Amino acid sequence: MSTSSKTKAKGLSKKDIQDAVNLLASVLETLGIDVMDENFNGTAERFVKYLQEYSKPFDPKDVLKVGFNHIQTDQNGYKGMVVQTNIPWRTICPHHLLPVFGRCHIGYIPGSRVTGLSKLTRLAQAVGTEKPQLQETCTDTIADLLDKYLEAKGVIVVISAEHGCMFGRGVKTHNTPTSTSTVRGLFRDVPSARQEFFELIRVNHSSGTVT
Repeated sequence: MSTSSKTKAKGLSKKDIQDAVNLLASVLETLGIDVMDENFNGTAERFVKYLQEYSKPFDPKDVLKVGFNHIQTDQNGYKGMVVQTNIPWRTICPHHLLPVFGRCHIGYIPGSRVTGLSKLTRLAQAVGTEKPQLQETCTDTIADLLDKYLEAKGVIVVISAEHGCMFGRGVKTHNTPTSTSTVRGLFRDVPSARQEFFELIRVNHSSGTVT
């Protein structure tokens, strides 16, 4: 299981949720917001539900369906790389609980296992909604899980995302995506492997599929 999922998260009871809603409503009132106003009526409930969307521990073996993977052999195993680009990706930052959204690009060179293509997307999305966390942490986590559970010869993960805390407060600027990358194994040690991966991303970009 992922680092924060080794212990199963405690399920929230209806009372837990209502307590959270009441506390948040009290915060809003303290800030001078009339929670009975039609525009703010239910805001506390909606925000609590929003936070719950980013509190979903998961089991990577379950997401990747490791037990169902095709086992490679030296004689007929796939010798190339598997690359999936333009995966819709989101999380919320732990500093401000504001949205972070963008695209994730994943490549791996199979060792003893491959996994279904949809599982790469599922993993990227599961990591993003596991808990509020930094984009850098998510990038590392996706790479580490693929490296561990697929026993890959090489893994590379790139995320490019816009941050709500950049355009919603503070510096107040938008259209300034942040890119993070992590490399493992052959992608780290063999420059031509990295070059091939980024060339595949570039080709997809020129065809208009990467935003």
